[in-house]
Amino acid sequence: MTWYEARTYCRSNYTDLVSVRNQSENNQIESLKKKRTWLGLHRKTWVYWSDQTPNTFTNWNENHPQNTDDKESCVLVDTTTGMWSNDACDIKNYFICQKVYSHQQQMFKLKFQSKADLKDPAIQQQLLEQVQ
Repeated sequence: MTWYEARTYCRSNYTDLVSVRNQSENNQIESLKKKRTWLGLHRKTWVYWSDQTPNTFTNWNENHPQNTDDKESCVLVDTTTGMWSNDACDIKNYFICQKVYSHQQQMFKLKFQSKADLKDPAIQQQLLEQVQ
């Protein structure tokens, strides 16, 4: 798929195109069998991943990123070397999606009626243990 098609697919079925935040994650991608694979990084500044997280890690191949004369440019990883390059976003390549799991907190209120003193810390502790 093109970079934009891949991003749309990943956002519809997972979370987004993959973001690479460190060498360990880059090494995991390098172990894949496909040669040229889209990552979730694009445009001239290379500041943010497609999921809007800041880009703090790069692994550019020599002479990259290349100036693309103000054309849209997206990042590919060569999975045989783990090195990154940039190319036109409308070229079809393999791609990697990521799934981010978030832990959402839910708050709820309970109402207790008791003859016991509910302000007593020992009673409150017992109630919390039972709720858990």
